Amino acid sequence: MKTGLVLDGGGAKGAYQIGAWKYLYEQGIKFDAISGTSVGGLNAMLVAQNKIEDADRIWLELDKHGITKLNKEAILKLLKELFKISLAELISPSELGYLSKVILRGQRFTNTLGIVKKNGMIGTEPLISLLDKNVDYFNLPNSPNIYLTMVESFRKGILPKKFYENISKVDPYLKRDHLIATCAIPLLFSSGRMVDGGIPGFGDNSPIKPLIDEKCDRIYVIHLSPKVKEHTSNDPNMEIINITPSEDLGKLLDFKKNNIEKLIQLGYEDTRAQLA
Repeated sequence: MKTGLVLDGGGAKGAYQIGAWKYLYEQGIKFDAISGTSVGGLNAMLVAQNKIEDADRIWLELDKHGITKLNKEAILKLLKELFKISLAELISPSELGYLSKVILRGQRFTNTLGIVKKNGMIGTEPLISLLDKNVDYFNLPNSPNIYLTMVESFRKGILPKKFYENISKVDPYLKRDHLIATCAIPLLFSSGRMVDGGIPGFGDNSPIKPLIDEKCDRIYVIHLSPKVKEHTSNDPNMEIINITPSEDLGKLLDFKKNNIEKLIQLGYEDTRAQLA
């Protein structure tokens, strides 16, 4: 039997998945393929390394590492640009036509948006440092296959497109960039060619498709919202087991230790209750 694991995206709520995995781990359940979006992609990497104690420790230390620390340099650049826009509005020639003013304002807005997109409001350095300390990009196991969901960044004239990247086959020197990309929420974190795979309307926040393509016989899906639409299958040879939170998991960026502890415990208890 081929077993897969799907990990939804959801920021700090991802701690719930560690608790759920802890229960599955205790039951001796192992995975042949894992698919995740955003924080689910980061958790997929932890699950693949099969070190439950390390995953628990990493999550409990996130707040200490300043994972949501504001990018002061980026904010300063943004304030400078907004000041220039305000100043330009004051000294713009009054004889400019309405259409010309609209075009000028559009250009200024685009420039401002570009600054935010490039730099982000939250620095990625703490996350990069944490990944480098806990992920051995050069010695990851060949199995399971790990799929990360990403969306091609918004560019002029090109509609965003989602990708399921098998990071197991990515050059070790690029694995970190792909892990950062899958959770790079546009405007919040700096982004390059690829951004967070959970963008509504363009991404896939519960990426089961790669595991269906891998022909998994049993797929566990760990959701991060009690209101999510659970996966089903018309294939009698495929079993999909949805693990869904029994209550709302709180704020996207609440990485405080007491909240993380609560979510890990809830994930464990919900999984035990739902699989009993």
